Amino acid sequence: MKIRPKQPVAVYGPIMISREAGRARYRVENEHGFVMEGTAAPGPVGFNPAELLCSAVGTCLAITVDQMCARQGINAGAVKVAVSVGKAPDLPSRFGRVMVSIDMDGIDDPDLRDRLIEAAQRHCTVSNTLDKSVVFEMLETGDGLEVGPAG
Repeated sequence: MKIRPKQPVAVYGPIMISREAGRARYRVENEHGFVMEGTAAPGPVGFNPAELLCSAVGTCLAITVDQMCARQGINAGAVKVAVSVGKAPDLPSRFGRVMVSIDMDGIDDPDLRDRLIEAAQRHCTVSNTLDKSVVFEMLETGDGLEVGPAG
């Protein structure tokens, strides 16, 4: 009997968020040195947490659609994903609803489009994470979570 070894668990990040004293904006930096601005409220200077969550869901779904189409030799054309989140009415403070619309202008067959969207939702890591419970670990300060250009 052959026993398959467990596949390694992928770990992404860390994403470092920092705010200088006296500033209202947050610096969001990935391990490759890419930097963007984060803000507390919607506005033209950066993404707020709700927008970052929407962008994570939308980007993951778009990538998943593209990968599935590539594997099947399907030309999806331009792929556009719109994502909104709604706050839950009760406590604790959280988002209780994620609304997604996916458009693929290269696919005219509504059945194929629906099958691709359903499959993308099943395979998207971010939407699967939101749909299930997740272990949330608060680590002690200085536990090696540092970010800088990959080397």
